[in-house]
Amino acid sequence: MKLIKFLVIIVLFMFLLGCGSSSGPKQGIQNFKQGYGSLDVRFLDNSPPEKIYQGSKFKMIVELDNQAAYDLEGGQIKIMGVDEKFFLMSSPLTNDFSVLMGKSLVSPSGEKIFVEFDATALNELFENAERFQNPFFVKVSFDSVFEFTDTVCINPNLYEVYDSGCKVQPKKSYSGQGAPVAVTELESVIYPSSAGTETEFRILVKNRGSGKANLVVLEGGKLGNQELKDCHFQNSVKDSQGKKVLFYKKKQEDLLICKLFLRDQVSYETTLSLDFSYNYEISKKHQLNMYK
Repeated sequence: MKLIKFLVIIVLFMFLLGCGSSSGPKQGIQNFKQGYGSLDVRFLDNSPPEKIYQGSKFKMIVELDNQAAYDLEGGQIKIMGVDEKFFLMSSPLTNDFSVLMGKSLVSPSGEKIFVEFDATALNELFENAERFQNPFFVKVSFDSVFEFTDTVCINPNLYEVYDSGCKVQPKKSYSGQGAPVAVTELESVIYPSSAGTETEFRILVKNRGSGKANLVVLEGGKLGNQELKDCHFQNSVKDSQGKKVLFYKKKQEDLLICKLFLRDQVSYETTLSLDFSYNYEISKKHQLNMYK
């Protein structure tokens, strides 16, 4: 009798084990909106060729691979610095693209396109010269957006860092939102006053990509369901109501400050969300080598 009970237990255990394993591991949804994904720009191998001979025709093929988590729009690719005395460009030096899709569930690898430029090497080498080296650049510019969202703890009580609601983190760091321009730091400051309790968010927006950010715009922001109306960049563009800032070559970051009077007097967790747009450009250096 004991043997029968033991066998029944073993069979039930095997059955339950089989049922548990049949469902398989749960598949997580990939989060593309993290890191500093950007546009990869490169010339295809042998386009242009390493050696170009006088009188020969050749192609320059540029690969544009969007590794950001957002679409790129209003794009332009331009060849700059080709010496027209030695090379004749038979196609326009500037090409446009309207949209280049970013990484998503629909397109997990992002969109990739190839742009071709046709050229001819002229017979213009000096009598004693064996080759001519012509450094040049390909410059790509585009517009795009990125979103920042995080759960923050709001505590109106300056002297209670922690109560029964949530624990305050005065300063937080981030590793990107899937674009070259990103929110990298967030600092929360509380100001109690006779008019009420005010919270201030100090948000560091920084370019972490290999290119150059130009105009960065705060399109909107919310704390929970409250709109953040009082926001401004420290070095904002004049007459932009503080919502626009120009990044310069030597300063690719700025501090965004948002203020809001709190409705509640107890600590609580809520969502801070910010929407940005920006203009960006990437330059890649290459070289044409012409031989006799």
